[in-house]
Amino acid sequence: TPGVKPSVTKQPFRILPLDIYPSAVNTLLDALEVFAAPEPIEGYTCPKLHQPVTASKRTKVERFPPFVAFHLCRFRFDPYTATLTKIRKNISFPLTLKVPKFLYAGIDSPDDLVLYAVLNHHGTSTDKGHYTCFVRLSMMEWVYCDDSSVRPTTVEEIRDIGKDAYMLF
Repeated sequence: TPGVKPSVTKQPFRILPLDIYPSAVNTLLDALEVFAAPEPIEGYTCPKLHQPVTASKRTKVERFPPFVAFHLCRFRFDPYTATLTKIRKNISFPLTLKVPKFLYAGIDSPDDLVLYAVLNHHGTSTDKGHYTCFVRLSMMEWVYCDDSSVRPTTVEEIRDIGKDAYMLF
């Protein structure tokens, strides 16, 4: 619309909540695409033109913090049963994420994001379950933490946890 300019709101963050419910979301990259996709704003009236206009909003990252967490939103309100349900689908994720252009709004190319930990929620409901964690000790060494037990693990075991991965650090 002539005379209408985009507006920008800058907001610091440490956690990106990612919707994994859509059927097209099967990977971390898919979830980031949904996160960064334009969303229509219904009923927006332009303050300059004083009339309704087609508007949308989208989220992009100008600069990543030194430490970022991706929250895979596994719990969803079911309006038919009026309860929270767990989304138990596999979401694959890389050990190193090259930040996609559709998500990035900065000038310089961002550094790749290296995965340092995966927090897992085991269980089928929102009010019960068990948390475990994979932690990277070095570029080639990972451990699995389960209550007071810590043991070495493999990259293959980390990749197999996709249906229980809850937060990626």
